[in-house]
Amino acid sequence: MRNLYDILGLSSSATALQIEQAYLVRTHGLKDQQRLLSEAEGLELRAVEEAYALLSSPARRERYDQKLKAANQPIRYEVVEPRRIPWLGIALVAMLVLGAVFYYQNQQSKARIEQLRLEEARTRAEAEQAEQLAIAESKRLEREKLEREERLARQAQIREEYAARASARQQTAAMERALNRPIEGSNRRPNVVVIPNEPARPAYAPQR
Repeated sequence: MRNLYDILGLSSSATALQIEQAYLVRTHGLKDQQRLLSEAEGLELRAVEEAYALLSSPARRERYDQKLKAANQPIRYEVVEPRRIPWLGIALVAMLVLGAVFYYQNQQSKARIEQLRLEEARTRAEAEQAEQLAIAESKRLEREKLEREERLARQAQIREEYAARASARQQTAAMERALNRPIEGSNRRPNVVVIPNEPARPAYAPQR
């Protein structure tokens, strides 16, 4: 009867690395096929996976080696009821197979839980990154708005200052024109007293 080492094609003194390599080699040819596995191939693949699941654990392998060593010792035959021997062997094999199956399922469950945890952490990190990007974008828009308002305020102030200077120049020019305007009658000769014409006197004295 083949043991777990025979299933992987190894000796009982194989190292953990050799067990890993043998598992990859044995499962590569079965898992990479594009067709459906036959019943025999499916059973072989399951046996390889169960053997690797048990032998890859140091504690479980140690217990298995002890059982295997005990099984390889010379058998002392005793008088027992023949009908009990098959049932005992079947029960032991069933317990071994079920233990390997439960271990494999447990490992698969742990791997699935770890995968879900990693996916949740990645989703949370992506959400936090998106939130940070949204905050940064909001700050950038607010900063651009403030800069635009400040620029418009400076432009309005410059226009007001320009209009005030233009108004001041116009007022100054108007005052200069008013001061330089010639006064009425200022073209008469200086130091000349103009005596207005007196009315003509009659040549005779008025009668009384």
